[in-house]
Amino acid sequence: MPAPAETRQRLVAAAEEVLQREGVVGLTTKSVARVAGRSEGSIYNHFADRLELILAVIDARLPEFIAVLAGLVPGRRTVAENLERVARSGIAFERSMLPLVGGLAADPVLLARFKEVMLPADKGPHRLHRGITAYLQGEKALGRLGAETDCAALALLLIGGWREAVFQELFGRPPIASRDAPRRIVRTLLPKETS
Repeated sequence: MPAPAETRQRLVAAAEEVLQREGVVGLTTKSVARVAGRSEGSIYNHFADRLELILAVIDARLPEFIAVLAGLVPGRRTVAENLERVARSGIAFERSMLPLVGGLAADPVLLARFKEVMLPADKGPHRLHRGITAYLQGEKALGRLGAETDCAALALLLIGGWREAVFQELFGRPPIASRDAPRRIVRTLLPKETS
């Protein structure tokens, strides 16, 4: 009999597979159990409901992205290199989360419950923006960004740029290949002397 942690990991991996293939609509206890090779009832030994399973999938995908964000240290590497690393990681993360985000947006009840859980815990996309803004403010304090730089707006444009790259890729006609998008977005957003 597998250990509880192993079963939980298998269920989360199965849920992620179902989400990628079928979206939130297809994420049922039956579909997850089938992919995981477990009984439907075993899911409830680890997760109270579908939302907990969705949150576990998000948590499983976050560590790599968070590590890149944590590596943003003002004064280390160039500003452009740091932002390109974040954008590259952001594209990969957004690509993996797109089916989930689309499903949440399409289900008002699930989205409301998601917000009820995430906002009081100070979790969600605002933390990404906050982290990048703080990094940019640190670079500004070091004089590596101009005094007039609006760090919050720059962070928003960077995030919006990589999200749009993923969105365009989804529909099959990206104006910029996603492998080139981080460099091109950052080089366009930053003044030449900062790059």
